[in-house]
Amino acid sequence: MPATYITIENFGAYALVRHQNGIFYIAWYDPDVQQTGRRSLKTKVNSAATDRVRQLSELGMTGDPSAALPTKPVRTVFDVLDEHRDYVKGLASVEAATIHIDLICASAIASKRVAALTLRDFEALREDRVAKGAKIRTVSRRLSTLRSAIKRAVDNKQLSAKDAPKIPEFRTANHVRTAEPKADPCGTAALAKLYDATNEPHLLLYWALLFATAGRQSSVLEVEGDQIDREHSLIDLNPKGRVQTDKYRPILPIQRSLQPWLALIPQGRLITWREKPVASVKTGVQRAIARAGLPDDINSYSVRHSLGRFMTREGIDPGQISVWLGHVRPPQNNKTTLIYSPFAPTYMIDARKGVEKFVGEIAAQAKTPLLTPPEVVKAYLQRLITIEKRDREG
Repeated sequence: MPATYITIENFGAYALVRHQNGIFYIAWYDPDVQQTGRRSLKTKVNSAATDRVRQLSELGMTGDPSAALPTKPVRTVFDVLDEHRDYVKGLASVEAATIHIDLICASAIASKRVAALTLRDFEALREDRVAKGAKIRTVSRRLSTLRSAIKRAVDNKQLSAKDAPKIPEFRTANHVRTAEPKADPCGTAALAKLYDATNEPHLLLYWALLFATAGRQSSVLEVEGDQIDREHSLIDLNPKGRVQTDKYRPILPIQRSLQPWLALIPQGRLITWREKPVASVKTGVQRAIARAGLPDDINSYSVRHSLGRFMTREGIDPGQISVWLGHVRPPQNNKTTLIYSPFAPTYMIDARKGVEKFVGEIAAQAKTPLLTPPEVVKAYLQRLITIEKRDREG
């Protein structure tokens, strides 16, 4: 007796059918053999089967969908974020992104279908987090991670663009203007204590680079020796081949304080641990803060914030400060001029003097050498050079 299939619903070139045993199949007509083809969806759940066939149809697929069926479909917010976990592992912001994912997966919207999300759902999530003490900027970052996860699901054809909701941006311009600093600024005396309380050589190098560039944590951790132009005393915080983002990574003049350090560095990644790149220094920084007896709300960002305030007090042009911190690109409109501007003798000259004074004050108050590398850092850098030589020679 031939198997019995009941057509449940048609979706473009496909049909959702149910076998007499309750298993759902996707069916299509193959004009080459003039027969109907079927592939099992391996589920008896009507809603899951319906979503899968509808997704394949809305993605514009026709013919045998076998190649697409193994791709894990995503239906709920939890599904989307769970799929996103592997992607964020490769990001410098993996720690923050994972926290965002965990918190949303524990929220009331986690079990909701992505296609069914409404503005009211996002408003309820916002109100719940704010009631628990979260800032609007924190809620915004959580939703930004969800927004990214949904976009990737659409790009990977795991979710139909039609099912992707519009996620609101709750952080307005007024919130940005009135937001508290991401980390408390601290004076050069506190930064000197923090530097002195650091034991690990790779973290001492991290602080030296951070004090002299005020780069974002990810840009400092990713610095390689070949980003340094020794001839012209420049350091490009944007690695070769990396596309610039809204968080602009500038080319900066190298401070006199950093010159003795850079004279010893290898060509590859500078901040490493056990011969592997370091993705985060949060734990090491927290330990140094505790040893220094400093407030626990100080972190790497405090250096950027402190330098910004320091240069402002020094009367340095706000435009130079903004470019130095990567808030804006250099003001030239001509792209060719932009490429060559760092080679001008006057490029960021006031900001450079301000940063040299900033680093000088830290060095004057620190017991650990800062204007020249401590012996433990010299040994660390020599070890990196030896490892590079070993790897080159096979």
